[in-house]
Formats: sequence, C-alpha cells, structure tokens
Amino acid sequence: MRVCPAFLVLLAPLVAALPARAQTSGLPTFAQSQPPQATPDSPWKGLSVGAEAFWIGGRGAKGGFGGATNVAWSRAFDNNVILGVKLRAGYAPALAFAPLWGGRRAGGWNFVETSATVGYDFGRVRPWASVGAAFLKPTGQRGFGGGIDTLNAFFEPGGGTRGLVTYGAGADIAITNNLTLGVAVHGATRQ
Repeated sequence: MRVCPAFLVLLAPLVAALPARAQTSGLPTFAQSQPPQATPDSPWKGLSVGAEAFWIGGRGAKGGFGGATNVAWSRAFDNNVILGVKLRAGYAPALAFAPLWGGRRAGGWNFVETSATVGYDFGRVRPWASVGAAFLKPTGQRGFGGGIDTLNAFFEPGGGTRGLVTYGAGADIAITNNLTLGVAVHGATRQ
C-alpha cells in the first residue's frame, strides 16, 4: 500500500487540531504533569513540652518509679537528621546499693538534666542518641511523692549535690503529632 504525500500534507493540520478540539468538547484528556504533593510536617521538629514516667531497677536491687517534666527543642534537616536539646527536672528513686551521700543513704534523688540529641527521621519512628550533664541532690523520701516538688527541693539550701555525665539511646514512635511513646536506655558517670 502506497500513501500519497499530498494526503499526509492535508492530514497534518487535522491531527494538530485534535488535542485542542478534545479539550473544548468536554472529552477526557490526560494530565500533562502531576500536581505537587504536600509533604507532611515532621512530628520531630520544633518545641515540645512533656512529662515522662520511668522505672529504675537493677539485678538484685529493688527498683522504683520516677518521673520528670521536660522541655525540648529540635530541628529537622532536609537529609532527615534531627538535632535537639532537652531540659528535664524530676525525681529518680535510689537503688538498694546506692552509695552513701553526705553520710546518709538517699531514698531518691531530685535531678536537673540537660542533654543534646541526634536522631534520624524515619517518618513516624525516630531512633536517637544523647549526651548531657545532670545534677542530683539526695532526698530522704522514697516513692514518687518525693518528686512532686522537685525544683523547689533541688534549689533549697543544703549540700550533697553531685554532677553526672549522662548518655542514652532509644527510639520514639509518634502516635499522633502531639503524642509520642518511646523506649530508651540511659546511663551516667559520676564526676
């Protein structure tokens, strides 16, 4: 079959006019490009204020519950790295083998801690590591009730305040942008 070149010359303007005619006649057309997708906000950036409860225990030692309030700020970068700082104040129970401080065995400690964290944003999951400094002041009370007035008790006159270098690692899961649950292991070295 041979096609006449004159036929192609007559057919070319009709083919060129088809897409414009299809758009005006209400016939479906294909999108030329996808609209930009909105990226969701990371739950790991900005200022956060929270409360935490924890359990301290050891092999062969009676453990106990403690708690703290915290204020944190973090910055998420384009490469998903997250840097942050955190300030915590709370109460931690003493273990049975706790050393004598100031001539007495502490029932627990009021503490103030600041730390720097680095993490990675996997969407709703964030693994992290931290290093910081804490100051402990022994209290004779046992139980979480001793931690309710932590800041006032920490800054009252009296000796026995000790400094610690703290470190930790963990992972947080963002249930919503306002609720986070996490698991962590913390350690400290007395200075």
